[in-house]
Amino acid sequence: MTVGAPSGASVPGTGAQLGASSLTFRDVLAFVEVIAGAPTWEKTRARLGSMSNQHGFISADQFHPDPYTQSRSAERNLNAAIVDADISRSYEEYLEIFDEFYADDVEGSSETMKETLRGKERVRSLLFSFLAPLHAMAEVGGVSISLRQTAIPGDAIDESHSAWTLELVGVSGKICTVSWRILRKWSESRVVLEHHYDHQQSGAPLTHDDLRFDTPEAELGLRRPS
Repeated sequence: MTVGAPSGASVPGTGAQLGASSLTFRDVLAFVEVIAGAPTWEKTRARLGSMSNQHGFISADQFHPDPYTQSRSAERNLNAAIVDADISRSYEEYLEIFDEFYADDVEGSSETMKETLRGKERVRSLLFSFLAPLHAMAEVGGVSISLRQTAIPGDAIDESHSAWTLELVGVSGKICTVSWRILRKWSESRVVLEHHYDHQQSGAPLTHDDLRFDTPEAELGLRRPS
């Protein structure tokens, strides 16, 4: 996303520079979904999808209800797929989910952004730039990562709201917690707009001292998805 963050800002705890279009930690959260622990019915719904979908989640395209029911079903399926994925195992699971549920002309924004990010390829590139370091933090750095999600009731046909809390626990015991809310606009089974608002942070961002990298090379051992 193109935001008003200083050039060269880094993702907390990774030391990884995101380049000229640098983002704050809150901005990159716009498309990050990492969780451990979710309501049983959500996990059950996600696992049922593996019976008919190779990616392990139910595509909303399999259903053709009225627009309100369709958007609500797609929202539940998207969140269930997200919470059932595991960032310590792979970041590519999240890219597959993104490819499945987001429209080619999706728009992403947040209350801290000066400009809206438009187009699936731009959003996907940004998603990778956050997920890869986060995966390294979990798999190599020993950081415990969990995310809680709560649906926010609403009656708009093509809109959905949800509340999220991301918790990072370093090997030092330091905890950084970030919470925010998401507004999504849907066109049938695809997200066409996602806006993040009401960001809150508790605890300082993790630093290198809170990670368990054995060698400098471990921090750089990331590859772009094929």
